[in-house]
Amino acid sequence: VIAAAEAGGQSAESIEVLEADIKKSGTLVARRVYWVFFAPENRPKWVAWLQKKYGVTEEQATWIVGSMDVLPASKRIPEDTLHALGEANFTHTEFPNHQRAVQIVSEQDSFNLADFRESILDTYELGVSQRLYELPDYQQGYDLTPEVKAFLLDEVGIDVGSWQTRGMQPGDWPGFGSVQKTGGEFRAAYDAFAGLCVSIAKEVS
Repeated sequence: VIAAAEAGGQSAESIEVLEADIKKSGTLVARRVYWVFFAPENRPKWVAWLQKKYGVTEEQATWIVGSMDVLPASKRIPEDTLHALGEANFTHTEFPNHQRAVQIVSEQDSFNLADFRESILDTYELGVSQRLYELPDYQQGYDLTPEVKAFLLDEVGIDVGSWQTRGMQPGDWPGFGSVQKTGGEFRAAYDAFAGLCVSIAKEVS
């Protein structure tokens, strides 16, 4: 891959940097979603919006906000989990092999859990997102749509005025490459499991 990139005029170093950036792209999306709903400065705005929109009490609205969790997409490397830890409103679902990978990292002498506490609210250096933003797929997954931006800004009062609006429309998500890949993987795993269950049922019947 690097040789092909160099033949196309890109340096090995730039490809390695981009590869490292791409590994962070899912975490950047998860952090953005979490910030919108659950950052300390935004949580009260959702409580107020729910009260106004649905006529619920402050206690009820607070309970509603507290009952929701961000569920990030499937993760590939330990950093995908460690860089997205949140005490509240965040749930990780991990395959056993990924759980083990995170465990191995956590058992290293240099590991300090305090370094990752509330990491979902952390930021990477600015260049990461700037470089990724040159990729159309990243823009579609990271940006808002005009409608969502207007809603967040005008109705809820979330400070997203500087955010771009090149995000993918809901109807286009089923055809998005990452969605198709993940959906295909889950479908294949389900079909394999279902086939195993059927074969066992036939054996014992």
